[in-house]
Amino acid sequence: MNATDLLVLQHQTIQRLIERLASDGANRAGLLLELIEELLVHIAVEEEIFYPASQRAIDVSLRVHRAQHRRAKDIILHMATFGVDGRDFTEKLAELDEIVREHVDLEERGLLPEAAREMSAPQLHGLAARMHVLRASLTHPEKCKVSLDTDGPGRHLS
Repeated sequence: MNATDLLVLQHQTIQRLIERLASDGANRAGLLLELIEELLVHIAVEEEIFYPASQRAIDVSLRVHRAQHRRAKDIILHMATFGVDGRDFTEKLAELDEIVREHVDLEERGLLPEAAREMSAPQLHGLAARMHVLRASLTHPEKCKVSLDTDGPGRHLS
């Protein structure tokens, strides 16, 4: 799976979580936590790995993409602070859904296909590998550790 495929998969996961959160009253708190994690990891992967590589390859402005990320983070912070029983939870979820849909459309119709055309297959696969490592370090930090043994320092995934 290459970097653009991985981002599309992440988009789909986030959209499914929003849909489930809108319709599932029983496990809303758990779904909200899952959504927050998925969204924050996705944003980190794009901003730390994919966007810099895209800018080098296709000289694109990512101002709008980053603004969408900031707005999504503001909304999930509000949702996390006030919880699923907050009086404006449904409104905030709808607002987040709209931002995510706009973001997905912007990327999947423009940035991702253009990056796929301009980057080589090895570049896209290399980015995907880096994205997997970043995701693992963010979601399972206990599995990522630095070894300071006598053979010298190194970063290992266990």
